[in-house]
Amino acid sequence: SERMGARALAEVESGNLRIQPAWHAKTWSHFLGNLRDWCISRQIWWGHRIPAYKIARNDGEVVAPGDEWVVATTLEEARGVAASRL
Repeated sequence: SERMGARALAEVESGNLRIQPAWHAKTWSHFLGNLRDWCISRQIWWGHRIPAYKIARNDGEVVAPGDEWVVATTLEEARGVAASRL
């Protein structure tokens, strides 16, 4: 999250956290200072699970294109989002 990245960046800038080797500190600062969405293909490559759920209707109706996927932190949260779309 942006808040976690900002905290990690501040710890290095304040000297409370040291990056070894020191020349990686510039990369650390650039990465955490320019957070952006992560590429899903990278996530799959490294074996991370993607918190995305496909909506499946019990009545056989098709979910509108663009609304069939839900991204959420938990399954319960995803179910709530899916229910609000149906």
